[in-house]
Amino acid sequence: MVSPILTYDDLETLQEVIRAVRRAGARVDSSCGIHIHVDAARFDVGALRNLVKIVNKQEQLIEHALGITEARRSRWCRGIDQSFLAKIERQRPSDLEEMNRAWYGYHNRAPQHYDHTRYHGVNLHNVWFRGTVEYRWFEATLHAGKVKAYIQFALALSAKAINARASSSKRRDFNPATAKYDFRVFLLKLGLIGDEFKTARLHLMARLEGSAAWKGERRDTVAYRAAQA
Repeated sequence: MVSPILTYDDLETLQEVIRAVRRAGARVDSSCGIHIHVDAARFDVGALRNLVKIVNKQEQLIEHALGITEARRSRWCRGIDQSFLAKIERQRPSDLEEMNRAWYGYHNRAPQHYDHTRYHGVNLHNVWFRGTVEYRWFEATLHAGKVKAYIQFALALSAKAINARASSSKRRDFNPATAKYDFRVFLLKLGLIGDEFKTARLHLMARLEGSAAWKGERRDTVAYRAAQA
């Protein structure tokens, strides 16, 4: 099922459609996924570089939070291509044509739909094929709240890349014990703050371990143990 082009104001309508499809008896299985396309019109070469770097830094955390299966991660939504990342950091493409060469390995003037480079969690192939940045991470669901959370996450990540002056690509190690806190901090830095995004934060952090409120042990637990010592 493919939606028409939507704006943020259409989220509630989309949720009602999802609920109607579920009531009609629709089901999803492991062969299904959700792909979110964001208009690439506001992505200049700097924004695309930022996006690749931000995702590379937080990729392990994102993959665990979204519960991406190993099968999908290895074939349909692979991680950031490290040779591509090294190339754009070394060459610093100055326009979309140079970014095109870095992505494909040559100047691809006529991208085809099923180009082999499309199978990444962040798919830049569609920038040149249909004018969108595609996020392929998301597992299939007919839970309207989760779909809304996925869209809000994709939009927030896009906005961060567009508005950031610079970004670091240094890969962050994944720590299961602090994952929920680490991802909450990341979501807040993306701007998913306040009551509007409360449900999004709930769904996006649900799979992660630890506490969303603190990193490591609680202070009162540490104090209690110190007192007992």
